[in-house]
Amino acid sequence: MPKAIVGITGRTGSGKSMACEWILESIPNVEHIDCDHVGHKVLEMPDVKPKLLAAFGPTIQGDGAINRKALGHIVFNNKRKLEQLNDIVHPKICDEVRSTINSTKKNVVIIEGALIHQVGLEHMCTHTICIDSPTATILARRPNNENILSKQPKANDYINMCHHTIKNNTSIALFKEKITQLFLRIGISS
Repeated sequence: MPKAIVGITGRTGSGKSMACEWILESIPNVEHIDCDHVGHKVLEMPDVKPKLLAAFGPTIQGDGAINRKALGHIVFNNKRKLEQLNDIVHPKICDEVRSTINSTKKNVVIIEGALIHQVGLEHMCTHTICIDSPTATILARRPNNENILSKQPKANDYINMCHHTIKNNTSIALFKEKITQLFLRIGISS
């Protein structure tokens, strides 16, 4: 079992991936679990895919795979459909993450995902870190994410759900320094 499991969360476009890239470059022996990638894998599982097709119809299937864009269009415009999707995929995401944690030989695991708390992964984490970035900065980086942002918890909700917060509101160098200092404080270092 790893000595530390760190959840890296925050709103879409806040800098989670950049934080994880820096951690992987700076700290040896780290297992990185990207919940987006896990979620994409789950959509294609033989016990999940039929449930998705039954719940959302054949329009979400393209070339034999789930068309994530079509599925996203349905669920991000209908709260009940989003809850239905979450009920189908969140337990499987937890299972996949738990399996990776249990099988890794690495000392540290980082779980990257905007929905760590909503999926139920925070209970697996020894620390949760919110990457917080101003909304205007997020939308400048990713103008098409306004609809997704509107469906996610507010910045303060993420901050309140996590053990630690790193502000991504200055230079990249300072952001990386903040990550390094936090990891030193929680006893994880190179």
